[in-house]
Amino acid sequence: MEKLSNLVARLRISRLVAGVFILLSLVAGYLLAGWWYGFGAQDVTHLEQICARVDRLDSLLDGLPDQHAPPEEIRNEFAMLVQQCDEAVGNSFEQNE
Repeated sequence: MEKLSNLVARLRISRLVAGVFILLSLVAGYLLAGWWYGFGAQDVTHLEQICARVDRLDSLLDGLPDQHAPPEEIRNEFAMLVQQCDEAVGNSFEQNE
């Protein structure tokens, strides 16, 4: 009976140690992935890509000749999009610093 009690005690300890090692492995994996991928840097690059496209479309609209120019409402919408992108990219950089 004493051998069984010792075996159960060792199993409890080994399960506890295994649980701690699993937890440490998960934390280490999370930190390694964050270091590898840059902790949210992907979101900023997607935002920057979208804003670059909006800015490009805005510059193309400005370059159209007057007879093919879009209405003033469309120009104003693109100007607001460019402004919102500039603010969003600026806020993203401030949060990452």
